[in-house]
This record gives sequence, C-alpha cells and structure tokens, in this order.
Amino acid sequence: MSSITTEFSIKSIFQQAQSGELKMHSSLGTRDESKQTKEFITRIAKMSTVCGINARALVMKDIVLPFNPFTLKSDDTYNENNKYRPILLVSQVIEGIKELCREDPELAKGYENLLEGTFDDCKEATMNDYLLFKHKGFIFPRVMSYYVTQVNMAGKQGLPEFKVRYTVDERELNAEKNYDYDKAPVHAQLASLFNAICREEWKSVKTILDKNNVTDDEKTAKRTDIFSKSPISFVKPFNVLPFFFFPHDEKFPTIKEDNFMDIEKNIRFYNKTDKWITAFNEVQKEDELDELIDFYDFTIKTPESGTATSSGKVLTDDDANAVYQALTITVTDGRTSLVKSLTKGFVSAYNAIKNYFMNSQMEEVKEDGMSFEKIISLSTRCRPIDSISESILPAACEIFNEKFADSPYFTENIRKQFDNILCAMNPANALATAEYDAAELEEAGREAFTDMQQFMVEISDEQEEDIDLNMPYPTVSEDKISNPDVEDASADNNPIIIA
Repeated sequence: MSSITTEFSIKSIFQQAQSGELKMHSSLGTRDESKQTKEFITRIAKMSTVCGINARALVMKDIVLPFNPFTLKSDDTYNENNKYRPILLVSQVIEGIKELCREDPELAKGYENLLEGTFDDCKEATMNDYLLFKHKGFIFPRVMSYYVTQVNMAGKQGLPEFKVRYTVDERELNAEKNYDYDKAPVHAQLASLFNAICREEWKSVKTILDKNNVTDDEKTAKRTDIFSKSPISFVKPFNVLPFFFFPHDEKFPTIKEDNFMDIEKNIRFYNKTDKWITAFNEVQKEDELDELIDFYDFTIKTPESGTATSSGKVLTDDDANAVYQALTITVTDGRTSLVKSLTKGFVSAYNAIKNYFMNSQMEEVKEDGMSFEKIISLSTRCRPIDSISESILPAACEIFNEKFADSPYFTENIRKQFDNILCAMNPANALATAEYDAAELEEAGREAFTDMQQFMVEISDEQEEDIDLNMPYPTVSEDKISNPDVEDASADNNPIIIA
C-alpha cells in the first residue's frame, strides 16, 4: 500500500471532515461561493482545437449535497449556498459515507429514507450505491465556474494588447448575478458606459436593417460586431470542464502509486460549450450508458487535417473555429468503453487518480495548499480584476477619447446618465453637466445602469455561448506538463494571482 493511501485514507479524511478540521466544499468559488487568493505556477493544459483528435475524455463527476452529510441537516458549514462538494472522486465519497453509516445505525437509517434504498453490504462503492445518489439528483459533471469580465484595452497603460478574461469577486454580485447600482465597481460602470454608446449605434443600424428585410442571422452578426467595439464586457459566467485525456490509439499510462502527480500529464480542460450537452443528457437519461461511478466516458473526435467540409473548405489546424464546428463529443462506444478496458492497463492510472484526489483534498487543510481547483484556476489564465485596478480607468479614458468621445452615438442623454464614471475617468468632464442638479444626475445614472444590465442579459440569452477559441491560453509542451516548475515562454513570466 502506498504512503499516500496509508496517511490519507478515506476513513481519516472523513474523520477530519466530521470533526470540522477539514472543510469539504469548493475552496476557490469555482464550484461554489467561497474565495481565496494565492500564487501558483501553470500546470495543466487546455485541449487544443486541432485536427485528428480521437481521444477518450473521462469527465469527472461531483457528488453535491445541500446539507451536512454527517447529520443530513443544513447548517452553517454545509447548506444550499455552501454545498458539501468534496474534490474526492464520487466512489471515494460514497465509500466514506458507507463507513460512517456502518458506525452509526441512525445515520444509516437517515440515508435509507433520503435515498429510498439501501447501500450494498460491502465496503466499496457499487453502481447500486451510486445510482441511489444519481436518481435523487446529487450527481453532476465537475464544472469549474468563474464570473469574468473580458477586457481589451489595446495595450493602453501597459495592459495587454488582446482580450483577456478577468475574474471578479462573485460575492459582490446580487442574486441575478449582476451588480447593484450603489455597489457597482469601476469595471461594471465602464461596461455600462461603453455598451450604452454601442446600443445607440445598434438602434440606428437596426432601423436600416429592418427596412431592408435582412435575415435574423445577419442582424445578430451586425449587432455582435457593434458591441464588440466596447473594450470591456459585462460580467458573465465562464464554465470550464476538466477531464482526463487518453488518446484511443495509445495505452493507458503506467504510474506508480507514489508518483500519482504524474497523472496531471493526462489532464486537460476545455470550455463547457453546447458540444458536451447531448452526451451529458444521454448519460443522465440512460443508466445503461452510465457505466462508471467516477467518470463520464466520452469520445472526442475531429476530422483529419485536409478533410473537406460540405462548403468545400479544407480543414487545417490554423482554423480553430472550423475545426470546432466539426468537433464531436459522444458517449464512448460500448465496444471500447472503459468498462471493457479495466483489465487492459487502466488500473494503474485509476489508482494514481484516486491518490491524486485524496492528496488534493488534504491540500485544502494547508494554508498554502495546492488544491485541484487552484491548479485549474491558474491554468485557465483568468486574472483577477484587482490586478488592473490602477490602470483600467486611465486606459479606458484613452480608448474613450480615441473612439467614442466624438461618436454621434455618444448622446447628451448618455453623457448625463454616466456622469459619475465619465468624471472618474477625467474630472474635467464635470463641466459638461454643471447645469444639472446632482439628484437629477443620480436618478438618471441609476435608471440607465439598471436598464443596461437588463439589456445585456437579454442579448446574452439570445446568443450562443462564446467559445473564445482565440483567447490567450498557455501553450503547454509535454516537457512542461511533466515538469510543472518550467514556465512557458509564451506565457507571462510572473506568477498569476488567482482570486
């Protein structure tokens, strides 16, 4: 038995969780509400959208309980807003719960009533045990969610010359995941200002398009083009799926249990787009396709380079958007499913994965612990909005003066509505609204801010999820993946602070 298994057994982890020493919920807020800030080195790669992919994606599952699993009651530690959501594999969680139930008949009875069934009489987690939790809606794909704003200040004030995602503190958002006017930070006020000007342009252009009876798709494309002029977006969720990536034509890696960190070489992440939805829905509805307790067994494929599309376009790695459109994600064919492969070399990798997540759970206890969530959060290269707090206003002022100040769509009404942020960019702007009463400006600003927030929500609901294939992600070589202390030359050399 390896040292990691001896020191960090499932039983010992659950004992520490039961005593309160170890909290088993999201540490960063990527899977719930709590937040931390740390410095780390990039370690895990985004799956490249290239030709010739034919790989198994083992998407991790989460067991999520809106109550304390040790009492079956909601409390200050585990509740609807701060769910019990360990980073352990689902089978490890079920094994721990079964151990508790063997020692506490009253708890066992509580689970029997809750799940409307009994656990199998063995120490290990079984598919029957798993399905009890699944059928009650406690099993989900492991998704890391961030609330981000996308900023492109074109190199002004030393900021990047390209679009970058910046994470915001979710605790500052209201129940609708927007900002209240009185608590709106600078980036939200800037987003409202620039997008309000873009909306005026869209209104004018839409009138012309309506008269010319253009298609809805053409209208959507034009609207997107207009709003893309804003250097800063409204806050929206950015969802990432981590998974184990094993090419079908390669053998599973043989990993010694004590070297379980080597399994990181086989982890990838990708945006959670609609490409995943059909496969998830099939497994959710059809238990016979859901053969694994810990993973969704999917196959990702893209056409070979040189394949011609129906439009005659020849696919190459240089056209990520076309390759993405041709990408498919399906439930792995039963003839090659992982269940059939358990005796063909996966056991070593599976043991490494188990030890990897036991180690990650224990990292939560350490002040400087490197948990899985923290590793993924850095790997997405989302930066905290606070990291540009000193540059964003002067940069926005330069962009405004160059591209928006003389625009016919920067109306007197918008000038009045967004007086606060315009004056924050440049105090001299106060002269333009000196004739207005302060209370009048306040009321106009409040109404406009709320209106813009709602308008952008409506637009977002109408549009497909932005997959941002060309957003800057680190290009991680195999050498770097195997040696996480080596930084990518194409990435920033400074550690990123992840909020």
